[in-house]
Amino acid sequence: MANSSAPVPRIDHFFSAVAARLDLWRDLSRKVQAWAASPASRGEAKSQTACTEAFTALLPLESFQAYPGVRLLNSIKERLAAGDAIGTARLVQRISSALMSRSYRSDAGEWEAEDDATAAERVMPTALGETAAKPYFEVLFVTGTPTSRWPALVQQIRKLRRPLDEFVYEPVVVGSFEDAALAVILNTNLESVVIYDGFPYASSHDVPLLKNMLSTRLGADLKARAATDPGVVLAKTIKNFRPELDIILLADTKPDAIISDPAAAGIRRVFYEVEEPLEIHLSILSGVAERFDTPFFNNLKKYAQKPVGTFHALPVARGKSIFSRTGFGTWASSTEPTCSSRSRRRRPAGSTACSNPRATSRRPRTRRRAPSAPTGCSS
Repeated sequence: MANSSAPVPRIDHFFSAVAARLDLWRDLSRKVQAWAASPASRGEAKSQTACTEAFTALLPLESFQAYPGVRLLNSIKERLAAGDAIGTARLVQRISSALMSRSYRSDAGEWEAEDDATAAERVMPTALGETAAKPYFEVLFVTGTPTSRWPALVQQIRKLRRPLDEFVYEPVVVGSFEDAALAVILNTNLESVVIYDGFPYASSHDVPLLKNMLSTRLGADLKARAATDPGVVLAKTIKNFRPELDIILLADTKPDAIISDPAAAGIRRVFYEVEEPLEIHLSILSGVAERFDTPFFNNLKKYAQKPVGTFHALPVARGKSIFSRTGFGTWASSTEPTCSSRSRRRRPAGSTACSNPRATSRRPRTRRRAPSAPTGCSS
């Protein structure tokens, strides 16, 4: 009799990736809470093993997301290995709640473990000294550098943030062609992609469905074409999946030839690979700002920020006349734009006179007559 076992979750089941990811975190949270429920269950190796297996099942999906990141995942792994059921349950519950509520987009404390939540050099994603949250998105960086240098690359990108930036983004680093294509499909927070030349093709994950999909959409010679020009082929692949993404390519040779290539039509900008990192940072922000630009709404916000005295109906637009009035007299005074002789005659006794000298003048006005038509003929 064959042994029946539960199906092992595979990373290629990505058609409902967002829901599947949240389900995996909820499943881990339930198992960890059960492990930490009573002192008797904390010493059971079976409960600890079940939590470790649930944590291992979600790791492939998390490699394509910015949050919770490598630091928080390593913290969970260390607590599981040490048998800290309470600490693991507390951290897993906080991460799961942040993913559900998306509070990690604006709350810098969600990016820190409880043990080092006061570390000033890692306050993310907002910059130091900022109180208002900025719109958040993520950027995919495709690079061939070793994985040991990825944390230094992430920190270098974070240091480029400035207080005057309109947006804030977190980097997601992958190291192969297939991983980049899978990240574009799985991560819905991506808005831009930065491609460095010199990355391999094969993925470090088991993704047979992704390989079949790429081969059926782009042909069987995809791997051969990616070997000759991986950056341009990857950019075209990403545009087929998600046309709205901005793509920046950093080439080591002949960027002018890449620009003239029709296959590179979907690339926003092409740089030398030794380009200044701040220039890349500004290009990412400018591309997102252009796509989300709302000229009419921006002008309306600027207009509403002007002083109240510049336009008589502005208090009405802000609701000030309604929320701060004590009677109908306040509404009338806030909506009356100017003074005139007619309003002066209608003003009740004892009211303040109008300050307009032309409106308060007692000199009778002479009515102008239209010029009459000439009578008779003139030679």
